[in-house]
Amino acid sequence: MNIESIIKKIKKNSPQADIEKIRTAYNFAKEKHHGQRRKSGEKYIVHPLFVTDFLSQFSFNTETYIAALLHDAVEDTGADLELIKNKFGKEVAFLVGGVTKLKRLKGKLVTKESLQNHSMENLRKMFLAMAEDIRVVLIKLSDRLHNIKTLDAKESQDRRRIAQETIEIYAPLANRLGMGEIKGQLEDYSFPHLYPEDYKNIERLYAKEINIRKNYINKAKRQIKKLMNEHGIEVLDIHGRAKHLYSLYKKLQRYDNNIKNIYDLFAIRVVVKNVSDCYKVLGIIHQNWKPLIGRIKDYISLPKTNGYQSLHTTVLTSDGEILEIQIRTPKMHEEAEYGIAAHWQYEESGKLKNHTDDSDKKLLWIRQLINWQKEMSSGESGEKFLESLKIDVFKDRIFSFTPKGKIIDLPEGATPIDFAYNIHSDVGNHCKQAIVNDKIVPLDYKLNNGDRVKIITDTKITPNRDWLDFIKTNNAKNQIKAYYKKLDRTYNIDLGRKILNSKLQEYENKNIDKIPKNTINRLLKKLNLAQLDDLLVQVALGEVRPRQIIREIYQEKDIIKPYTKKIFSFFGKNKKDLIAAIEGQSGFLTNIAKCCNPTENDKIKAYITRSKGASIHRADCKELTKNKDGRIANACWQKEHLGTVILKIDTLNRVGMLRDLTEVISNNNINIKEVKSSDSVKKDLVNIQFSIEIKNLDQLFNLLNEIRKINGVIDIRRKTVIPLAF
Repeated sequence: MNIESIIKKIKKNSPQADIEKIRTAYNFAKEKHHGQRRKSGEKYIVHPLFVTDFLSQFSFNTETYIAALLHDAVEDTGADLELIKNKFGKEVAFLVGGVTKLKRLKGKLVTKESLQNHSMENLRKMFLAMAEDIRVVLIKLSDRLHNIKTLDAKESQDRRRIAQETIEIYAPLANRLGMGEIKGQLEDYSFPHLYPEDYKNIERLYAKEINIRKNYINKAKRQIKKLMNEHGIEVLDIHGRAKHLYSLYKKLQRYDNNIKNIYDLFAIRVVVKNVSDCYKVLGIIHQNWKPLIGRIKDYISLPKTNGYQSLHTTVLTSDGEILEIQIRTPKMHEEAEYGIAAHWQYEESGKLKNHTDDSDKKLLWIRQLINWQKEMSSGESGEKFLESLKIDVFKDRIFSFTPKGKIIDLPEGATPIDFAYNIHSDVGNHCKQAIVNDKIVPLDYKLNNGDRVKIITDTKITPNRDWLDFIKTNNAKNQIKAYYKKLDRTYNIDLGRKILNSKLQEYENKNIDKIPKNTINRLLKKLNLAQLDDLLVQVALGEVRPRQIIREIYQEKDIIKPYTKKIFSFFGKNKKDLIAAIEGQSGFLTNIAKCCNPTENDKIKAYITRSKGASIHRADCKELTKNKDGRIANACWQKEHLGTVILKIDTLNRVGMLRDLTEVISNNNINIKEVKSSDSVKKDLVNIQFSIEIKNLDQLFNLLNEIRKINGVIDIRRKTVIPLAF
């Protein structure tokens, strides 16, 4: 392979290309890579020549071929993108930047996780570049194809890692772009490095089977050609196609490793002039050979999601052999082999010629992927990103239909909920029922190729968090999470406001909205929060305690004031595990006064100061009247078992709510005495009431915090049935 043979191909397929500029780029690359050799020992310039040669079979513009020649220049020669931009233009610099090789992690501990996360981050960038210009990935795929073909020169560990990445990322990506032949080669060259023993076994099995079948394949080709001649149909090409080894390996795993059950190990491809002739060929073949039921596939009327078109049929020949036949036009054949690259055509001006609405549809999934990436957390792990890619991008696809015949493209295993959200977020959010092929199905039903799906909606219905357990697409997951994030935030703002206002009114008859703005801003700055709503959410979630906020608000004042209403709170334990109940107090450090050391038989009072909290004294202790820094409050002893607490909980009316509540209560070792439920005055809500036995306040507060975290819990009200002895 040399530059002149490549230029010859470029002249044929891209007559508008500027050959002198391409030669200049080659000389630049040759100079920059001078003295460099690949692991195999060959000169490094061979690699960019291979990539350019691959692309030369298609009609690209000058800049694409230059970018192919220079795609490794930044990584391996020290040339920077600015130099490339100045010398060859912005378009070339963009393409080279998009396909720069994954860099090694320098100065860091290299682990499997760090390599994976680093690779995934580069993959994210590659998808972003793809959304702007698909040539980025075409250069990248040809780069990977040459690398995988020369993988033997690498160390064993590197070979396996690169082969695994190729199988998991690049081969499915080629398939998604309709590049069937490239996908097959990427997999077959990776196969022996991942599963060497399985590769040897499949190779032997394949060689044996091809000897058995090649005679009747050749005979069938002659018979088909004769039949077409008799009916006046011109056959442009007829040839046998053997299944790729890795594809055969995967299929054998589904068929108990019995190769006799693999009907498409070898197929005959018949290429004719137009679509009309395709259907005529199919009819003639079925007149002469019996088709197998369920094995006729019309990918012309209903193309695959990657654009693949062809007629497939499996027949029983006159010799009793089972044979698959594929029928297509030359354009279909080229697109089946090289996918999106076959669409790329340029006018003499260098502008894209056939960038039609049809090709835009083929790339719609890339833009959907970009939108999904924007919604993902920046902290997502590489592993999670890869697993999501396998579902949304690389998993086998199915077609399902709306009642009006619109095609919905979904990953295998998708459900009616995925289908609904693919149509519109409102359809998903209010999905009540699914009818598939005129039958009502559960919402977790797995759709099949060709299903007709009707979604019944109801504005009273809201997304169920349980859907997240079975839906497949990230679009549906993100829509549900976004719904609840918005709902939860609204609820938490309201809840946080109620909690904070309740505490504020204990000190002064104020609410948070009456606190001076400069005081609020000072508070937000100290807590590193942007706005008041963020603070209220933090209060609702228990991240910021009201006491902390009140101390900041009243930092210049004595915040210990008599209360206008009675609030009974329970604090502190003495050595006999007694608890002091203090009238009108909550949130203070409590200790037993050493001056009188009250016991469980003594009547007690609490002495409260701002700095030391509450200390428990005997009611007749003389020290109570001596100090003037605080105030005296009524108090009494309570035993460890506080008694019965009634919880009234407003929740969304969803399946599993009662189960979730009782499970949380039981996990806290709390006895449930009684459970009642009734419809709430609010639409779509239910009120559940528990009578429970509580030992102490810590146990109660822990329980309330856990209940608030349950999906669908709206509000909790409590009543404590405890006798107080003031």
